Amino acid sequence: PEVEEKPPPMEEALVHSNWKFRKFGYEELEAKILKSAEDGPIFAEYVDKISGYVSDTNAGAQDAAVKLCLSFITKIKAVKGGGILAEHCPSISFALVDKALGSRPGTKKIASDCLIEFGGCDLGPQSMATIINKGFNHKLPKVIIASVEVATEALSLFGPKVFPPAPTLKGMKALFDHKDAKVRKSCLTCVGEIYRWLGPAVKGILPELRDAQITELDTMFQEIKFGSAKPTKFPRFMDSQAIEQQQKSAGGGGGGGGGGGAADSVLDFLDPVDILGQLKKDFWSGLDNDQWKTRKESLDFLLNLLKAPKLAAGDYADLVRKLRSLFNDSNVVVLGLSIQALTKLGEGLRGEFSRHAHILLPTLIDMWKEKRPQVSKPVTDALDVYGKYCFSVGDEKFCTELDKGFKHKVAKVKVDCLQYLARLIPNQTPEAVTNCAINLGPVLIKMLDDADSTARSTSVQILGSILLIVGEDKLSKIFTQLDPKKLKQIQSVAASGGTESSSDNSNSASVSASVSASASASVRSAEKSSSSATSVASKSEEVGTSRAASSAKPGSPSISAVKKPGPAS
Repeated sequence: PEVEEKPPPMEEALVHSNWKFRKFGYEELEAKILKSAEDGPIFAEYVDKISGYVSDTNAGAQDAAVKLCLSFITKIKAVKGGGILAEHCPSISFALVDKALGSRPGTKKIASDCLIEFGGCDLGPQSMATIINKGFNHKLPKVIIASVEVATEALSLFGPKVFPPAPTLKGMKALFDHKDAKVRKSCLTCVGEIYRWLGPAVKGILPELRDAQITELDTMFQEIKFGSAKPTKFPRFMDSQAIEQQQKSAGGGGGGGGGGGAADSVLDFLDPVDILGQLKKDFWSGLDNDQWKTRKESLDFLLNLLKAPKLAAGDYADLVRKLRSLFNDSNVVVLGLSIQALTKLGEGLRGEFSRHAHILLPTLIDMWKEKRPQVSKPVTDALDVYGKYCFSVGDEKFCTELDKGFKHKVAKVKVDCLQYLARLIPNQTPEAVTNCAINLGPVLIKMLDDADSTARSTSVQILGSILLIVGEDKLSKIFTQLDPKKLKQIQSVAASGGTESSSDNSNSASVSASVSASASASVRSAEKSSSSATSVASKSEEVGTSRAASSAKPGSPSISAVKKPGPAS
């Protein structure tokens, strides 16, 4: 037909042999979609045709088809799981990657937006799977580059909860050695964006790189502020409260036993690594070898595997049992490495390692009697990890073992246990701290009269932190018979937010610093924990009643003078 010929009806135009009429049809359909309700019947009618429109062989018509596609994706009602769009996301994404990302710059930009906007329909992983499987393996370098750029921008806008980065890193493995320098450069930029969200954990899941690439990445990482990334776009079905929560948790989250922080939540976005299948006969025989260097080689091999930030669940009992047997090794290097391996198991398995952590706890506490740093430092590192991910200070078994540590015949163990508890308390929930006060409060009160000045000052610090987090009403019974001077010291620590030291506290500055770093966060948690107050009320009665408060010594300072500060602004 002539150009001046009147376009046919939209349905005919959409399949017309003349590209100008097809372009007209795409534009007409887009106009109807934009005027339609988000759950109108037009979406179900045309959803299976969009991929065909996007694959139009004429550049001018394709440009209009890709615009139509973008309007379709952004206007359709977004529901969890993708709704009617979920079934057709793979075919539409395939057409966009294969036919449009290599097209004209304007068309390429709109096609990129389409792929990213699938995230708003709760179809981020499905869209990304096509980008990786088709785009990263495309024969044209320009399509590969465009695909990597889409992956980078999608993560930047929606964050790792919508577009998980682990599959992207896996898919880029071969691209780091691509013959096209621009492809390699785009991959490094993408890794930089992933680092902005996940931080150092990225290094544990990177493919093997050349030394020059590692150097370039390390230089780039130094210039990136990890922890500052926050999503600016969200699945459209999310309400304002869910969006606010996701913004707050971006790049951060809670740990297992009560600790947390940005590094903890990255595991949600990483695939677990199976190390047990890689421990062959030579590894096990090496641990039994008479030569300490051979035993060390096996441990070095294991530690290299344990660099993976997330470990697959499995039966680790034999491995833990074997590593524990090396606590009796005559070589201090082997002993230290065995503890390091158990530490890494706790980091990689988190809550899955709790059973083993509880079993190891009394042995590790006893090993604090060792003065050699090759032993004492790995022990401290291991217990800190377990306290963060594997158990809380409210666990009865934990309190029982720590109580034994307080009464250890070696004074160093007693002090190390106190300082350990002081490090853990600020990162715990109010309920856990309340249980800790019930179980360990009396012995901590006794420690205020200990012959060791560090034990005394650390006990003051711990009790002050407990008072700050739990509140005075739950601690009245513990403090009833307390010497007024000591009570005043505890109140002073609590009133200063867990940072003020007692007159004995010159030897425990590191403990004070540890407590002050997280005290305000714990108080904010306490303010938000009204729902958990009921569950601990019965236990609270054991440590505080109005009758007990009334029986206090005459002249004793009232603990009601200590007020919990409100949430930090």
